[in-house]
Amino acid sequence: MTTVTLSYDQNNAAISLLVQALRELGVKFQDSATDTTDKPTAAAMETAQAIEEMRRGDTVKFNSFDDFKKAMYEL
Repeated sequence: MTTVTLSYDQNNAAISLLVQALRELGVKFQDSATDTTDKPTAAAMETAQAIEEMRRGDTVKFNSFDDFKKAMYEL
């Protein structure tokens, strides 16, 4: 199966007819403006960024939980 991304003016009558014909032939369409299945959520992107920072060693280490709390209160 192949995926094709197509941008077009939805007010264009000729393109609308072509899209309709393709649907009748069995082509499946996804509207990228409303389809979010392939788009990562903000939380997923933040988690991926945190994992990458950890892999690079861009972390802060604390000697105790109290030290951590102090640092958080300073923010």
